Amino acid sequence: MFYLSFSASAVLIFLILLTIALFSKDFFVRYQLLRVFRLYIWFILVPIPFVGIYFLVKNFTGKWRNTPRISAKTGKVMHKLSEKDDDKYLEKGQVKEEEIKSVDYDVWVSGVEGDILIQKYKRWFSKYNACPKCKYKTYHKVYDKVIVAATYTTSGKGEKFFKCENCGHSKIVVYTIPKKTKTSSTSSGSSSWSGGSSSWSSGGGSWGGGSSGGGGAGSSW
Repeated sequence: MFYLSFSASAVLIFLILLTIALFSKDFFVRYQLLRVFRLYIWFILVPIPFVGIYFLVKNFTGKWRNTPRISAKTGKVMHKLSEKDDDKYLEKGQVKEEEIKSVDYDVWVSGVEGDILIQKYKRWFSKYNACPKCKYKTYHKVYDKVIVAATYTTSGKGEKFFKCENCGHSKIVVYTIPKKTKTSSTSSGSSSWSGGSSSWSSGGGSWGGGSSGGGGAGSSW
C-alpha cells in the first residue's frame, strides 16, 4: 500500500513539473526542473513506472541542453562551444571545477563580440564543496586520520585536512576521539536435579579510527 501511494505521489509530482517545463520557453529552466528524475535512485525506490520515466526525462533533458539558444541581448541564434573551446570564456576556478568534475559549464556564443551565455550544471553528488575563500566548488577533505588512539582510560585525538584545488586555501581541524567503552553481558546456565551451573562473560569494545580521504557518489548531470 505504501509503495502504491509513494509511486502515485512521485508520478504526480513528475507530471506537474513536466507540465511546467513544457510551458517554459527557457530550455535551461526546463532542464533544471526535471533533472532530479535523472537520478538512479528512482530505479531502486520505484522501478515501475520510473524506468520508463527515466529514459523519457533523459531524452528530453538531452535535447533541451543542446537546443540552440536565442541571445537575450541581440536576438541572434547562439551555438554551444566544445568542452575544449569553452575554456577561454571561463574563469580559472570554473575551469578547475570542470577538471575535477564538480561542475560542468556550457558556453553559448552568437558570433557578436561580448554576446556570451554561460550556463552552470552542478553535479548532484561530489566530494567537493564551495571553498570558503574563492567560493568555487573545489574544496574537499584530503584526509582524516588518528593522531593519538583512544584507550579505555583516555580520549584520543584525530586530525582532518581540507584543501582547495583552485586557490590552495587549506585548513586543519583537530578533534577529540571519545574513550573506548566496555560492554558486558550475562548468561545463565540450565539446572538439573543434581545441581545447576551458571557462567558470566564480559565482552570488550574497540574503537576504529577514521579513514583517509573522502569521496562522493557519482551521478549524471
